[in-house]
Amino acid sequence: MTAHQRESTSRRPTISDVARRAGVSKMTVSRVVRGSPHVSAATRAKVLRAVEELDYYPSSTARALTGKLTGNVALVTGHAPRFDDFFNYVARAAERSLAERGYSLILVMQPIREGELPVVVREQKVDGLLLGGPEVRPSLTDLLRKRGVPFVMIADCGRAIGASSVCAADYDGAYGAVRYLLKLGHRRIGFVGTREAYYHVAERYRGYTDALREAGITPRPEWRAKADYTIEDGCRATRGLLAGSKRPTAVFYSGDLLAIGGLMAAEREGLSVPDELSVVGFDDILSASVTSPPLTTVRVDKERIGRTAVELLFRLMEDPSDVATVHVPTELIVRGSTARIGKAVQEPETPTVEGL
Repeated sequence: MTAHQRESTSRRPTISDVARRAGVSKMTVSRVVRGSPHVSAATRAKVLRAVEELDYYPSSTARALTGKLTGNVALVTGHAPRFDDFFNYVARAAERSLAERGYSLILVMQPIREGELPVVVREQKVDGLLLGGPEVRPSLTDLLRKRGVPFVMIADCGRAIGASSVCAADYDGAYGAVRYLLKLGHRRIGFVGTREAYYHVAERYRGYTDALREAGITPRPEWRAKADYTIEDGCRATRGLLAGSKRPTAVFYSGDLLAIGGLMAAEREGLSVPDELSVVGFDDILSASVTSPPLTTVRVDKERIGRTAVELLFRLMEDPSDVATVHVPTELIVRGSTARIGKAVQEPETPTVEGL
């Protein structure tokens, strides 16, 4: 058995193996398999010979070598992104990044049923996928792996083990926001979020609870409410929190649309924001800066997430073993919806659990 035969039977060849055999860089191999014209004929021949000798044919590369590369990437969200919505910003940034590489973005907005692949994958209309949204099920990622289709998870860095992913630093952002409310003197801090099965919501809730516990405060079930991700449901959930005998003096929301609903609820309940209720959101969508009062929120660099997702996807298209997870830092943006707790609802500096 030759050295090459021993190598090929022990593991699947990677783009690094091709680059070493051809005596070129991984970037040059990538240019060749993507059909770039910026490679000399002699170099192209060396790379293709190395590919053949090593039997290096991941799915997207094989299509490129046979002239069947589609030049398309799909963003699967399971729903239509709203104008002022996290995934709308991500999609726009991804589209620009793909255009710089000569690619187009296809939006797949319909829900994907259990055990099925998107039509664009079944009909081989894309070279890779960006999976955005909590509707993406593990069964889909398993099918994509079996088919050898490169994919990157967006806003979900915890569910698909061993998959490339990019998301905000959800825990850190939430923890910092609640710490800020604590510094303002708030002790009864509510939480409104969507389903905890969603990675980003679970991480934001974890940051919220850890910040409270470190301050000696036990989070109470009556301080928490679940809502669909709409302004209307954020309003409904907040009004439920405010109906208690000891209402929160501040509420932290897992998304800005919910927080805008919180501002609406305060108005309907006759409460002044921020004098009687402080409100903090997450994401910093465009609407957050034009509410009345402007919304304090955790800024997520949505454009950076879109660009990073594309970068990770192209790395996978060049080398399927190049798996990476990226957490994009967040920043607390303080605006007019938060203030030091008012005298009328002032809590003692060191409350007991019974006094909450």
